Amino acid sequence: MFPERALSAKDFAQPRKKWEAGASLADGGVYDNLGIQFFLGLTGKVPPPAFYVSDAGAPFDYAAGLSGNVFSRVARVTDVQMDLLRTAFIEDAADTSVPVRQISIADELLNRQEYKREDLLDGIPPREIVRRLQLIRTDLDEFTKLEIDLLIRHGYTVAYKALTGSLARIRDVRFVWSVTELGPPLSPATIQEQSTELENSQRRRLGLFNPKDRTFPVPWFLIAFVLLFLFATQKVLRPFVFESIRSPRVDQVLTGRPYRLTRVMRYVVLEPAAEREGHQGVLATSRFFYWTRLNQNITPKDSTFTEVLIPTYERSPSVHGLGVIGANAIRESEGTLPFEDRRELTFQGARGDTLLLGTGVQYEFDWPGPLRNLQNIEFSNGEDYWAYENTSDYVDHLVIVVDSRSDKLLVTQPSDCAILYRANRAIVRSKCKIGENNGSMRPGLSLYGGALVAEFNDLKPGDEAIIKYKLAWH
Repeated sequence: MFPERALSAKDFAQPRKKWEAGASLADGGVYDNLGIQFFLGLTGKVPPPAFYVSDAGAPFDYAAGLSGNVFSRVARVTDVQMDLLRTAFIEDAADTSVPVRQISIADELLNRQEYKREDLLDGIPPREIVRRLQLIRTDLDEFTKLEIDLLIRHGYTVAYKALTGSLARIRDVRFVWSVTELGPPLSPATIQEQSTELENSQRRRLGLFNPKDRTFPVPWFLIAFVLLFLFATQKVLRPFVFESIRSPRVDQVLTGRPYRLTRVMRYVVLEPAAEREGHQGVLATSRFFYWTRLNQNITPKDSTFTEVLIPTYERSPSVHGLGVIGANAIRESEGTLPFEDRRELTFQGARGDTLLLGTGVQYEFDWPGPLRNLQNIEFSNGEDYWAYENTSDYVDHLVIVVDSRSDKLLVTQPSDCAILYRANRAIVRSKCKIGENNGSMRPGLSLYGGALVAEFNDLKPGDEAIIKYKLAWH
């Protein structure tokens, strides 16, 4: 049914008092599906010689009962009311002085014996077909050629019978009017085939791909609208949902951590070191930078952030800790300090604050050195690695940079450069991003020996990220 439309006095130029409460108009079929009530009111003034009522409504299904589904029950109640109204209007029409003839799609004009009469019009649909036509759908999607032809022929037949009183040929009328050329009488097999096809015609086809469908643009419009709505909703709500989940209070409930590391960078700078005992050496300066979002208020008395720095293959007297640096860090230092493998960062801040904190280590190691060894990772001669072992934190984004600050040390990328160990999951391997001079020596302003960048997202406790690279002397 079409939606109702509200009306007021100005729509009809009527006195306002008659329309104080307004009025609403809806689909006329709700009240008078046959559209005859108006003409019944005219019979006393201009009586027509005959009154023909064309009724294409499906016959009422008395066998159908009430379903347990609330929508089906509402539809059934509506069908009952519509049938009562239609019956009442037809009875009212019969009480007038004007002859009333009802022409209904439900009329079955011929029985099986009458259908074989030789004086009948050619092309009258058989009873089996007529019974299917009575229940054909009545919406806006396109009918097939068979449906169109049979509906026209049946409508012509019942109208012909109502006007002439029979279905016999008269004068020059020998055939039922049809949009197609009538062939020989249908065989039982053809009647069964058409009957089966019309049985499926009771259900509306979606018609998404039929441009001839009267409602062709509607389903596509609805689909496009739903997709646009979902896309817009996702764009609007995703940041809100993400921010809500990552809000300090919610994040602390979900992770149990007093802070979240929104970003971590391990920046490793390699330079030549002094030769010792016939071995060339490399000086490595490894800095850690932490962008820390606080999930609770933190004071210097809270032991919340400890970094364990354990050098590998180092020259023992060369190791120095780089202290603690960063915005709002309480214990800061410049230069190098005697190395302690545990760096405790004490700081203070309020819930929701984001602090940038840093620490690091510096040491020398021989290169070439021993063949590196890690579980499930193969190393060739000349390959080294740096790692970030995440023991207990939630890290949104991690970057590990290996940068050679000398044209004498070349840093290049192996086949598996960025490697991520996920707790209880398969290893993830990917490429690194190559630095500004593509890992080879370049004359000019920059004589550095290359840089590699490995990026990782969404690290959970127990994950470990590794950057693997080739290091060679030039």
